[in-house]
Amino acid sequence: MNLRHFAALVAAASLPVLGACKDGSGPAQIGPPSTLTLVNAVAPTALANTVLPTAIQIVVKDASGHVVPNAIVSFSVTAGGGTLSKLADTSDANGVVEVTGWKLGKSHVLQTVTASVGTITQDVTANVQSLYKIEVRFFGPTMSDAQKSLFTNAAARLEGIVVADVIDANAAGQNFDLATSCNVSGQPPFNELVDDVIIYASIRDIDGPGKILAQAGPCLERPTGPNNTLPMPAVGEMQFDAADIDNLAGAGSLQEVITHEMLHVLGFGVLWENRGFVSGSGTSDPRYTGGQGRQGCVDVGGSVTCALSVPLENTGGPGTVESHWREATFNNEMMTGFIDQSPNPISKMTIGSLADLGYGVNTVDFDSYQIFVAALRAPGAYVVNHAGWERRPVHGVYQLANGRVTLARMK
Repeated sequence: MNLRHFAALVAAASLPVLGACKDGSGPAQIGPPSTLTLVNAVAPTALANTVLPTAIQIVVKDASGHVVPNAIVSFSVTAGGGTLSKLADTSDANGVVEVTGWKLGKSHVLQTVTASVGTITQDVTANVQSLYKIEVRFFGPTMSDAQKSLFTNAAARLEGIVVADVIDANAAGQNFDLATSCNVSGQPPFNELVDDVIIYASIRDIDGPGKILAQAGPCLERPTGPNNTLPMPAVGEMQFDAADIDNLAGAGSLQEVITHEMLHVLGFGVLWENRGFVSGSGTSDPRYTGGQGRQGCVDVGGSVTCALSVPLENTGGPGTVESHWREATFNNEMMTGFIDQSPNPISKMTIGSLADLGYGVNTVDFDSYQIFVAALRAPGAYVVNHAGWERRPVHGVYQLANGRVTLARMK
């Protein structure tokens, strides 16, 4: 075969191949965005009020499955109350956009960001990390769903702060009478293994309008610590007076008051005496001496005020005095003995006090707060309800120890 013949055969053999390339060659025709797809479908987890450590990637594709570059995707927080450092991103050459700088909300609830391009949307979820469980059970007169949500919202907020598990409390076989010991009526004998804490909540008649608004506290505790000398709440109750609840709701403070009372169930102000955290009791200047609560006060501007200890409430009845931060010093901090106009923030000081009680806490899940400067506010200008509106439950506190229920003293 001569060279001319060989070249002709090669040319002839090449013709079909060239024709095939011509029919299928050229860039794909990319259509408008049709889908947003998560690269990793597993929801990330982080502590409340913290930024997710890694970006979440989403791929933009058209109806034929081709990736779409240069598409502008918008982001918005649609559940959980978190924040974003950027509200949009442009897809890269691989059609990928990233959700970055997502700071989760402060409550132990599902967090959601919705990504959208045109009418196409994709929900992106994240979980708040917490091993502490507050179970709210309702009893007494029927509550509306809106009222119930105030209690579950409070529980979720505190589960964002208290994040470590506590030892189970075993009441199995004890036939614990909740009506006698907890003032919780209409319940069967209590025979349960309590994971962390169960709170019975009700809105009912207490003493008529303008008097006691609420009573709350633990009624069954688990022993912890050296020689089982440090009780931790296992079961508690929260009761609100039906005669006052509407006025408080109208003032916009009801959610914060319920959260305030739930903190008492966890032991705030109730277990301080057991831990030896109150000095100057019965004087005009009682003080809180727990180290982490005091440091929290320093962190919010109290380097002088709390140089050695934290001022406690020195006015009001037995449900107020020495079991709250001092209103004259801390104004609208949630755990003073007064109800102020909203907002009533949960400060580093209150979170530190929970750590002093022995809870494993998320130290960054605090609200913005600085110690009140007296010159900026006329006395009483923002107080909705004064001290004396709450009281501790009149029953004792029972403690589970070695499989037996024994009576323990309550402050």
